[in-house]
Amino acid sequence: MPQLTTVLEIPVSKESVYQYFLKRYEGKIYQSACAKAVGYSPPIKCIEEVPNEKIAFWAPSRLRLAAWKWGYDFESVGSDKTKITIWYEWGLFSNLATVGTSRKQAANETAQTALALEALIWKSS
Repeated sequence: MPQLTTVLEIPVSKESVYQYFLKRYEGKIYQSACAKAVGYSPPIKCIEEVPNEKIAFWAPSRLRLAAWKWGYDFESVGSDKTKITIWYEWGLFSNLATVGTSRKQAANETAQTALALEALIWKSS
């Protein structure tokens, strides 16, 4: 199964980072942005949760023939720093259905996540 993994370190507590990701896909702004950008909001399901340690999600593709799985693993680095491992997985059919752009889509999601983490840093400052 193809995968993309990125590791980031931010000056925010592991508990705050975990709470952000736990609620990330429930917000009205996220739902509205999805609806406006792609015409619908995908049904994202939390498929694994270990409080303050890891969280993973799953969503079907628009055609419902393929799916994405992604998650975040958290590790404390000092008292108020967190190392976050961000990972995305997709199947061969997802790659075929997106004409080979799945890795680029995962890279875009990773960059958007990094931007959101920047906002979390500002909020925590």
